[in-house]
Amino acid sequence: MNHKIKSKITNYFLADTKSKKTKLGLIILGVMATILAIIFGKNILSPLKPQFRSILSTLENDVEVQPKSELIYYLNISYDGVDKNGVQSSDTTISEITSGTIFIEDKIPEGLIFIDFVTTNDGSIGAVKRSDGSLCTGKVVDDTNEESMSEGVWNEEQTEYTYHGLHYNAENRTVSFQVKNLKAGCKLTVGIITKTPPIDDSTTPEKETRRDFYNFASARERTLTINSNTVHVFMGEDEPTIYNVIYEYTGTVPENAPLAPSTSSYIKGAKVGVASSVEVEGYAFSGWETTDATISNNSFYMPEQDVTLRGSFTPKNKNSVSYTIEGTAPEGYVLPRTKEYPPGTVVNVDSLKEGDIINGYRFLGWASEDITISEDRDFTMPASNVTLVGRFEEVTYHVTYQFYDGVLPPNAGDYLPAQKSYKPGDIVTIEDVLREPVGYKFLGWYKEEEFEMPEEDVIIYGEWQILAGTFEPTISKTVIGNNNYYRVGDVIRFKITITNTADFPIKNIMVKEDNDNTTFELGEGYEVTSDHIATIESLATNESIDLYASYTVLKTDHGTIYNTAEIKGALADNNYQLEDKEYKGTTSFKIQSQIKICKQIDGLYNDNKFQFHITGVSNHFDTWVVLEKDECETIYVDPSTYKITEIVPQEYTIKSITGLTSNGENLLVEENNNYIITFTNEFVKKGFFHSFGRVENKVVQGG
Repeated sequence: MNHKIKSKITNYFLADTKSKKTKLGLIILGVMATILAIIFGKNILSPLKPQFRSILSTLENDVEVQPKSELIYYLNISYDGVDKNGVQSSDTTISEITSGTIFIEDKIPEGLIFIDFVTTNDGSIGAVKRSDGSLCTGKVVDDTNEESMSEGVWNEEQTEYTYHGLHYNAENRTVSFQVKNLKAGCKLTVGIITKTPPIDDSTTPEKETRRDFYNFASARERTLTINSNTVHVFMGEDEPTIYNVIYEYTGTVPENAPLAPSTSSYIKGAKVGVASSVEVEGYAFSGWETTDATISNNSFYMPEQDVTLRGSFTPKNKNSVSYTIEGTAPEGYVLPRTKEYPPGTVVNVDSLKEGDIINGYRFLGWASEDITISEDRDFTMPASNVTLVGRFEEVTYHVTYQFYDGVLPPNAGDYLPAQKSYKPGDIVTIEDVLREPVGYKFLGWYKEEEFEMPEEDVIIYGEWQILAGTFEPTISKTVIGNNNYYRVGDVIRFKITITNTADFPIKNIMVKEDNDNTTFELGEGYEVTSDHIATIESLATNESIDLYASYTVLKTDHGTIYNTAEIKGALADNNYQLEDKEYKGTTSFKIQSQIKICKQIDGLYNDNKFQFHITGVSNHFDTWVVLEKDECETIYVDPSTYKITEIVPQEYTIKSITGLTSNGENLLVEENNNYIITFTNEFVKKGFFHSFGRVENKVVQGG
């Protein structure tokens, strides 16, 4: 992920077409304080249930709607950002980043009656690409697990309505749900169907001639909480005497707190619902309080004056999540470090998954008596420390030797090496036959001399020949092409030429590639029996054949790479044997030099990403590197001069640079030399240069 994320929250409404109806998107800029952002954008979930296919139209904000008619709020959740490849998502572009778990709440305005959710025909609530509406990564988390549920249901107490992860709590009048793994450039839509009441509220002391409905949604992901804009509709008088309800924070306000709810207005005596309490990770919220009115059951009657509601934040205590291994752990395995979280935080356990194999050990999973881990490997942090316990089991597989049936010495099984067991990833060295009987020559095993043990049993085959005389073929190897240098990912092709110098045909010629990263290509006149072994069925007197192989340059390659192919065995019908000597053809090629760029931070660090731009001064090289604290990345370049520049975030300054004298300086890269450049940054202050967004909200009414 990159640190440049765009956020918007859109909420809009539809109403009966008899009402005043035009289309307006309200946008409020929101402050982004984390990597991830939540966006409610504009779209209608489709197709609707048949009973809700009435004529609908988008309403302008601050307009009159009809009593006793349907009012539908649509929340369109989207997500935008810049991925590690520098791709900025948009309405037409997908970026390779996804959200974590997004918690969304919408407290329905006082007086409106909840009816149902707008859903798709199959009940699924998933994301689509904003460009074409095709399926996309991201979904509403179905914590109800009712696959056959065709419509929502109320619980026995009639206090909660649920449909495939969408919840409505009648006691606090709040819709809530979770969205997970929403991809940048995608969107997900949820509709909330309500019904407007009569203009006069019979539960209030006074007869109303006007009723106002204000709605906004909130979203929370990790350390970020944001609100949508507020939308407003009313019933009754156009210009009554109204009084304001004002929300404001007191005391120290966390940087990642959402803006306070927008000011709303009501007539005297109207029943006003108090906005939901604010949730900010790491803080307890006091709730909304006022001395201007009496709050009861989270609502109050509007007095003949403005009402100011105030709330404050108190930091929560944090508890630790630690990891331990029970039993034997793989060599080189490092436990995740202990971290602290406030209660209520959704914690994702370490990335090591059940079934992963490390150095010959299979991981059996994390478990804890303190919490319950979900299928997505999340848990909610309790108000106590958590210890996660993991276990491994050793995994081994067998290597067995066998002889082909063509030519065998008497009691051939007596010459076979013993079966042995290895862990996956072990380097296996092929063993020799126990001995060679008189009159027979062992031609070798049809497998490379060393290989990495896979996660399966391996059988290695070998072949014998009766002795008579000797022959000596030749082998040469050349690079196809004339590049001076090669870079990571380049595929280098080789031509291996085998010539029979004997005055009789030879057969079953086994050719081996000595480099583990060089593999034979399919071709005419020979058969590829494994990545590193090819066999030639026959070769006439003085005849030559070309075999082809390829090598993909690795990040670990540097300097000059030597590449060798050799003849490991051959036969002749006259029982002549291959002369006991080396038959090798060797060539070489050069690898680009390395520039290793590292990032260090002094002082405060807020999970920022740091971008570095490397450009060629005299060539067309151009690339970006994105690093976090204590990270390094190596790039490969031809010998030349390169300009290396850090894009310094607004809240940081460069404290020191090693390997260069200044930011943006040219670096002369010489052949076979490697370079290490370390940028050390220091936090200065929090800024908003890399954090911006917008929040939108609309409501919809249908008759």
